[in-house]
Amino acid sequence: QGEYVILVTDDEYPANVQWTLEGYVVDGGAHDLRHLDFTTLESKEGCETPGGGAAYLMGGLRAEFYDTTFKRTSVANGNGGAVTVASDYDKMNVTDRSAAEFTRCTFEDFEADFYGQAAFSSISQLRLFDSHIAADPGMALEAGTIFDFGTASDCQSGCGPGMYGTCEPIDSCFSCDIGECSSCPIGTYCSDSGAVSVDQCLPCPIGTFSGVEGAAQCSTCPAGSFVTLLANDAEDGLGTNLGGEACVACPAGRESTESGSVLCHSCTAGASSSEGQPCISCSIGTYAQASGSAECYDCSSGKHAATAGSVECVTCGAGTFSTDGASSCMACTAGTESSGGASSCTACGEGEVSNAERSLCSPCDPGTEADGDECVECEAGDFNPEAGQSCRACEVGTTSTQSRSLSCSPCPYSFTTTREGSSECDGCIEGYYRDPTVTDETKCLRCPDNAYCAGDSIPGTTLLPVPLVGFWSNRSDVALVHYIHACPRGEEVCVGGLANVSDTAVEAQEVVARALCWLPENLTSDACTGDEILCSTGALGPLCGAVEKGEYYWSSLAKALEACPEEASGNQWLTVVLGAVAVMLAAVVYAFREAADDLLTRCAGTWYTTPAGGGGGALL
Repeated sequence: QGEYVILVTDDEYPANVQWTLEGYVVDGGAHDLRHLDFTTLESKEGCETPGGGAAYLMGGLRAEFYDTTFKRTSVANGNGGAVTVASDYDKMNVTDRSAAEFTRCTFEDFEADFYGQAAFSSISQLRLFDSHIAADPGMALEAGTIFDFGTASDCQSGCGPGMYGTCEPIDSCFSCDIGECSSCPIGTYCSDSGAVSVDQCLPCPIGTFSGVEGAAQCSTCPAGSFVTLLANDAEDGLGTNLGGEACVACPAGRESTESGSVLCHSCTAGASSSEGQPCISCSIGTYAQASGSAECYDCSSGKHAATAGSVECVTCGAGTFSTDGASSCMACTAGTESSGGASSCTACGEGEVSNAERSLCSPCDPGTEADGDECVECEAGDFNPEAGQSCRACEVGTTSTQSRSLSCSPCPYSFTTTREGSSECDGCIEGYYRDPTVTDETKCLRCPDNAYCAGDSIPGTTLLPVPLVGFWSNRSDVALVHYIHACPRGEEVCVGGLANVSDTAVEAQEVVARALCWLPENLTSDACTGDEILCSTGALGPLCGAVEKGEYYWSSLAKALEACPEEASGNQWLTVVLGAVAVMLAAVVYAFREAADDLLTRCAGTWYTTPAGGGGGALL
């Protein structure tokens, strides 16, 4: 009782015996052996075994122990106060050796008379994983606590990759606080599990980094970035070779073209880069004067950069200009000039032209004017008396018959011009009119009596003589229209071709009514009949002597044109008859005053026809 010893010898069991230790039997029941406590013994001298106060493995046997506490174990006259693992000298092959593995096990209060106060291993495999070897209270573990002969024990923590245990070295082994793990610091890594010290967290190799604690491996820094320490200033692009803690994008103006870089190279002059990007040559129109430029700058106005990768901009020459960011200088256009380094071209002054190089403007001579980039002669009808001025049109009534004229000459009396800028006197002044029957020259005739001639004082007009009120002209032919006839019935029926226009600012003046109808080409048009232009409403025909049948009648008593009544009374018919007689008498008198043939040819002529509309006319 109280002797808990597992003994296996080569004489009793074959070499390949493997144990599954569940308990021991003394009373027909299984008992838990995961806690072997020998504290009930009065002394540590009760176990006289070949070795191993708790377990002895020999001859190729293998055993695994999990979550077991070995307490107060001892060996008298032997090795391995708690465990002995031994193999024969002739079984040096690893697969033939005895082996013992202890996972999350604790060894307390152990003693052996010879070697290995806690464990003894002879040419065998002793493995401790996340196991603790406790020293006596107030004491430190002595050398020889774990004794290895011919091999080294494999002692590890229970920590995974990137972690390390809280362990202390004991001989060639380690005692670890079970379940206690710490993360490897930033900038280090541990790829294997079972680390027992922070020393097993290795610095990240060159070009790699670990930015978090507990890294199982380091990451490679990609191109465009560099490996550095967190405490370093990343603005200079200079990193670290070992123990990289961060991968930082290269600052603007620097680059790294390969992964795993530990520094960023400055962009050369003529190139730039943004953060984390490769250096790119400055595009045309931009430049970078110094190395390490974060950006390329636009050439200022008046300069240009024609090639990519420029380190400076070239000043534009005279006669050219450029705006910001120009890749070339543009030539000034005709009529402008510039000196060197100009941002724009300056327009030549009025009357000036620029030279072929567009570097200087000069005024044009008298009699000429600037037209784009050359001086051209003033045309006939224009003049220019001063250098650097524009050609001006001769005023109405004056002409210049030659080009390059310095002045204009007035037209002879009665003549004028029909427009400004004329080279000939092709019109008549007011009070005269052009003979419409003469087409090969301008012939000015004095205006007939009782008519108004506007002449050509208004540019572009060629008006015929316009009868005054109380007078009439035959508009059936241009050859007859200048004959002006007095109307027997006077102003009541013949209104003339003028309209009185009053204005508070000027005196009443005569204005031609419906002026277009007094142009020769419109004389006989449908829109310009003589009745509408010269006769009052209801009057029509030669001398406006007829009336619209059934609508109007001439009242001899009232000396006026009146509308016909719906039912005429006896007195009204008497008035009509007397009026008719009076008109007939007036016509006879007029006929004797004017020769009959002249009346027929000049007055009636070919003009008089039945009025439009079929109503007919009646001379009453």
